[in-house]
Amino acid sequence: MKILVVDDNRDAAEILAAILRHEGHTVSLAFSGRDAISLADLHKPALVLLDINMPEMTGFDVVRELRDHKRGPRPIILAVSGYGQESDKLAAKRVGFDGYLTKPVEPQELLARIAAFEK
Repeated sequence: MKILVVDDNRDAAEILAAILRHEGHTVSLAFSGRDAISLADLHKPALVLLDINMPEMTGFDVVRELRDHKRGPRPIILAVSGYGQESDKLAAKRVGFDGYLTKPVEPQELLARIAAFEK
């Protein structure tokens, strides 16, 4: 699966990417919202793992851009956030995220979610 990992914390993004690559996925990395939109337009990922709390352009801003119907195929977008309250999850759903993972993300949970989308 083509996956885009977006997080302003480079270490966090690279750890997720390493896990996903080990499982055979093709992974692109973006460390800002603007870069995420550019890479999504270029690579057309099937799945985007998107941090919410980023400077300049939040994950909410990015998901709104990616949901623009003119952008082509609609990727699955999972929020990846340190905020895990029910209100945070509801806000993410309202904006257009397809799911929510709370940091630190457990590798088995991440891989199980991805496997469910691949079916």
